[in-house]
Amino acid sequence: MLTAINLEETKDFSVKGDDGENKTVFVIKVLKNSDKYDLFMGCKPESISKKELIGQLKLGLKEILNVNVGGEVKNITEIDDTIFDMFDLNIVLEVIDAITNFNLPSETERKN
Repeated sequence: MLTAINLEETKDFSVKGDDGENKTVFVIKVLKNSDKYDLFMGCKPESISKKELIGQLKLGLKEILNVNVGGEVKNITEIDDTIFDMFDLNIVLEVIDAITNFNLPSETERKN
């Protein structure tokens, strides 16, 4: 029996360098197959454009919780182009890696 993809499923992700008590949480959502195809198929990691990175963030994140923005702690529920510049590039790339890993099943998962 095959297991259907739950499009409502989410995964909470915090970056490695966030050691604080109140960690920032990136809530990753499941991508539809059409979005996966557009974002991941045929892309070589070294040739991904800024526009494609922003697209991965916008499609792959549901919200970002507990973010210090100008001294005020906020939850970001509207994921738009500004997200790309809110965080250090290494954090952005780590989040995109988590989105990719969450949305591309392992060999074992594909067999189920």
